[in-house]
Amino acid sequence: MKPSGIITLTTDFGLQDEYVGVMKGVILSRFPQATIIDLTHNIQPHDIRDASIIIESAYGYFPAGTVHLVVVDPGVGSGRNILAVESDDHFFIAPDNGTLSTILAGDRAHRVHHVTNLDLFTDRISSTFHGRDIMTPIAAALADGMDISFVGPAISVEDSVKMAQPGVEVSGDGRQLIGEVIHVDHFGNIRTSISRNALLSHLQSREPSITIGDYTIYEISNSYSEQDQGQAVALFDSRDYLEIAVNRGNAAKLLACRVGDRVTVQQRRTSL
Repeated sequence: MKPSGIITLTTDFGLQDEYVGVMKGVILSRFPQATIIDLTHNIQPHDIRDASIIIESAYGYFPAGTVHLVVVDPGVGSGRNILAVESDDHFFIAPDNGTLSTILAGDRAHRVHHVTNLDLFTDRISSTFHGRDIMTPIAAALADGMDISFVGPAISVEDSVKMAQPGVEVSGDGRQLIGEVIHVDHFGNIRTSISRNALLSHLQSREPSITIGDYTIYEISNSYSEQDQGQAVALFDSRDYLEIAVNRGNAAKLLACRVGDRVTVQQRRTSL
């Protein structure tokens, strides 16, 4: 696979400290022609699931051959491994802590390797900053055309750490879908685990009732503005998952919800 020369960065580092800038310095020292894209540095600290959702949602919008470096690493310095993965014509580098669970799911072809080649790392390896000293040099080398086999031994997908994926339950009579909140964005918009396909496959109502906590919405809209300012609205987001938002407001605050909270979609009597 021909590399694109692009490296995306996803971390929980924020921008207050020098960490992100130093990683970019290592990349450019190793591969000056790199194009570096900050995907986000605002993953909640140590939130592996959120990092997994973000990278799965975003990588497909980049050219084939792009390297995606994801550093959310609460186990840094421990015995956890680091993965380099080639999948769906992209490269991914992350701790082997479940971050790449969504990438390694399904029946896509994968090449998975443990990162062990000391010759590729920086001269001094800190026990607290493997993103800088191990993962970033690997990203630069892959973006510069190195074959992934040089990073270390191949392993099977089954030998990597897996994280349970949020799903959807269907009630016995098929009239109810039970999902959960999987992400809250900067605007307070709530993404659920319920996809458009799941909802339309199991519910036959134009106006299902959508309940989260003590709040219920009785229709699915096409845009935020279909409800009055300050009112909650349900719609399908840009990734085709059911989203709960507030027109010009913050749904997560209004509904006092968090990641993991239950979301129920109930079949109503009005049928197609």
